[in-house]
Amino acid sequence: MRKDDCLVNCVTFFRLALEQADGTLMPLHFNLRRIYYENCHRWPLRYDPQQFGSANLRIDCRNLGLKNVGALIFASGKVVCPGSSVTETGLIMAWIIARFLSHIVDETLVVRAFVPPNIVGRLKTAPVDLQRLADVYGSERARYQPTGPQAFPACFINPDTSKEPIPANIVYLVFRSGNVIVTGCRSEESARRHVELARGLCNEFKAANQDFSQENRQITLITQVEKQILFKLDELLIEKNSQIEN
Repeated sequence: MRKDDCLVNCVTFFRLALEQADGTLMPLHFNLRRIYYENCHRWPLRYDPQQFGSANLRIDCRNLGLKNVGALIFASGKVVCPGSSVTETGLIMAWIIARFLSHIVDETLVVRAFVPPNIVGRLKTAPVDLQRLADVYGSERARYQPTGPQAFPACFINPDTSKEPIPANIVYLVFRSGNVIVTGCRSEESARRHVELARGLCNEFKAANQDFSQENRQITLITQVEKQILFKLDELLIEKNSQIEN
């Protein structure tokens, strides 16, 4: 990948199971309220059921060469863990969380099902003519609404995923400034390939040189929204994928 491209996030999903003395695995159900009130004073747990239906666990793993591990833990035993950059790191994080929770509940927990992760890529290109892009791709493959009550300063593109080895709902989020977010990929290889496909698409619909002096205020507002989305990408992905639990 080019220097200005990167895989910015790898959100992993897995379930925890209870390992019995004979080695068999049992389905797990967490009483999050009880676990929180019994352990919040000695473990980095947060739980507010009125705000979100999961407990938040944050572990300092910098001494292992990783950044802090954060996870959303649901009562069903499902865990959502963002923050890693590659799938292998996500597996390590899953093992760390399982061991950490084993100490909290005083039971032996194991990772029962590790779902292919949601890998997010990002790139920067020249400014893009979003209206022309949306017109060419049509309403089935592109969604762009720059005005109105549901206005959003980006075009959503649904690329062809028929050749993906693992079924995936991949989306390109293309901003007028040339910032692009690729989300929904199930492997690093797929994420890198779609980053390059998104680069080619943006180059094809490159905006012509224009005088944007009268649009400076609008561009400034759009850029601020872009930055908020890029910095809060983890939260957006967690909220989107945790709907499966509800």
